Amino acid sequence: MGLTASVDGEEEVREVEFDVTTLALCSHEAVHTLSAIDDQPIVENAINGPESGDWKLTIEAKLAQIKKLGT
Repeated sequence: MGLTASVDGEEEVREVEFDVTTLALCSHEAVHTLSAIDDQPIVENAINGPESGDWKLTIEAKLAQIKKLGT
C-alpha cells in the first residue's frame, strides 16, 4: 500500500505494509469517528440551540427517573 506524505510542500509516496487486523481497526475507528460527528450534539448547542427546551425537558425526565429508582 502506498502512503502519501507532504513534507515542506513536496509529496512523497512510500510503500507501507499493514496487517489485516490493523487495517480493520483503523477502518472501524474512522467510520465510528466520522459517523459520530453528526450524531452527537455539542453540549453548548443543546443548551443554547433552538431545541434547548426539548433537551432540558429530557434531562429533567431522566433525572426524575434516576431519583425515583434511587440510583
